[in-house]
Amino acid sequence: MSIHEKIPTYTFLYTILAHFIVAITSFSIYGFKHIFFVIGHLFITFTQILLFLSALNIKTLSITLFGCIGHTFLIAFALYSMYKYGHVKWFLLFLIAQMGMIYFYLHHESDDEYDHPRFVMSFMMLLVYYVHAFWVSINHMKYPLLMIAGVYILFAYHYSMFILDSQKNHPSLQEVSV
Repeated sequence: MSIHEKIPTYTFLYTILAHFIVAITSFSIYGFKHIFFVIGHLFITFTQILLFLSALNIKTLSITLFGCIGHTFLIAFALYSMYKYGHVKWFLLFLIAQMGMIYFYLHHESDDEYDHPRFVMSFMMLLVYYVHAFWVSINHMKYPLLMIAGVYILFAYHYSMFILDSQKNHPSLQEVSV
């Protein structure tokens, strides 16, 4: 069973909706000033559609390719924003988390117990970033940003459950009877 088959389909449907809404809202407010952000989230929307289809056992195009492209656009947004606006610590957090998401898409089908904590770390970093962005936002981006925070809560939860399940079944953690 693929790891994506273990994640409820509502998670992917919510993620598709959240990334699409944040892309459209950002473009309607900022236009081309945040084009890297918009394009990145549109690529991620498409990637989440592919993950949804993958969870339904429908063969798809490369999830890895589109996920990496989307998060690379978000890295470009972070670099541009650090240069243009400052707020280096928040955009640096965002940039590092995007690198973690590229790692996620390169290894997203991994059942390796050492990858899942790395994934959760990236999800939690993005959760912190998007909650911060929600709190400081003063326009209509506020609630789409909160929706994206919800995406990372869901993925952090599901991958944390995978970690706990793998630890329950790990031979070195089971009691030895004498």
